[in-house]
Amino acid sequence: MEQTQLYLIRHGQTDWNKEGRWQGQLNSQLTPLGVEQAKAVANRLEPIPFTALYSSDLDRTMDTAKAIATQTGHEIIPDERLRERAGGVMEGRTSDEAKEAFPEFFTPDVDRWAVDFAYPGGESTVTLLERADKVLTEIAQRHSGERVMIVSHGAFLGTFLRELLEMPITSFRFRMSNCGLSIVSYRKNDSSSSADRSPWMVNTLNETGYLFGIEAAMGEAE
Repeated sequence: MEQTQLYLIRHGQTDWNKEGRWQGQLNSQLTPLGVEQAKAVANRLEPIPFTALYSSDLDRTMDTAKAIATQTGHEIIPDERLRERAGGVMEGRTSDEAKEAFPEFFTPDVDRWAVDFAYPGGESTVTLLERADKVLTEIAQRHSGERVMIVSHGAFLGTFLRELLEMPITSFRFRMSNCGLSIVSYRKNDSSSSADRSPWMVNTLNETGYLFGIEAAMGEAE
């Protein structure tokens, strides 16, 4: 099977990113900086030929994908399976608000970093990984030998990439920047390959050079 390349893009900065609110599967709009970040990643991708443009169906990803589509002319294919990790009762809250509303989840005996931990109404990290692996593998197999752009979310993409890099999936050893770009390759194992060999390869991780200077030019604090 031919090699497929997936270009994985996180959405631009949102109002709730700035406020430190857990967005999850709720909607929050791009800030002016987020709009400029989306234009910058669109310029980065414009000269690269690709077959399809997928996006989570949430507003922040769709608006980022629209900036890319405006540059490249591609139709956006929305897919709700590319949504962010569901945060349940935590969605829309800052850390301080969450601690005040649900102090029982912030006691020393609660391991909120366990891979199977989920807030009420939310997803665990391992459930998120299963969803990410399934939909991204499906897209890669559907577009065998092609190059595909996918706009999604920080936890969704970061968890998937940590798994590919054989890192603990709840660790934070690298940043998932707003409108950062990571490129992965997929090649399905053939009959002569080792059965436990991963079909995935990480080519680049959180590329952001095209964003240089935007934040400073807009007077935004990091």
